[in-house]
Amino acid sequence: MDVVDDWRIHLSASSRERILGKILETLKRVAPHRPEEFHAVESIARRFEGNVYNSATSQ
Repeated sequence: MDVVDDWRIHLSASSRERILGKILETLKRVAPHRPEEFHAVESIARRFEGNVYNSATSQ
């Protein structure tokens, strides 16, 4: 794969935050929770996004 065409090196922090927001929206929709549990749900979403990003950038 040509490094110039690699989308992973062009993914900005704002793009990752947008992706995280979409993950959170999905989790809220499919896994109902109490408002006081939001921090735990957000933590799970951040770890998941980080794992996906790390996996994608290490290939």
